[in-house]
Amino acid sequence: MPGGQGVTLFKGDGTEIGLTALFAALAKESGGNLASLAASLSGAAAPTIDSYGNAPINAATGARTQIIATPGTNKQIWIYGITILCDTADVTVTLESATTALSGAMPQADNGGYSVSPSGNFAMPSLKCATNEAFNITMGTGVGDGWVSYAIVDVS
Repeated sequence: MPGGQGVTLFKGDGTEIGLTALFAALAKESGGNLASLAASLSGAAAPTIDSYGNAPINAATGARTQIIATPGTNKQIWIYGITILCDTADVTVTLESATTALSGAMPQADNGGYSVSPSGNFAMPSLKCATNEAFNITMGTGVGDGWVSYAIVDVS
């Protein structure tokens, strides 16, 4: 930490707790098995990931561009992070599951764009496509380039 400052942790009642006490409490809660505690944090919602990937975005003017192909029966595309830059003023970008909008038509500035940092929680993506639907981007005027970080998830 800058200037030799440390980290101070607080319990729910507002009292301080040191790291030794914190780890002791975690060990007690997990019956001495911190690995089982970590696994329990995933819970029943832990997704079954078939694969992770990154795909380039090269979206054309005035068109719907498929970025990630349909994943197959009982599979969904989960988007964890995305960056897109646009080359023209007044362009709009719509993110889609096949033809269903996952976002509104987001206006972008000339040479502007946006980025959503990849999520560290793999059970909670930024966007989800419907089962067996491609991830598409529809551009207004102008083109968009960038990348998308995603997973193919088995939802059977």
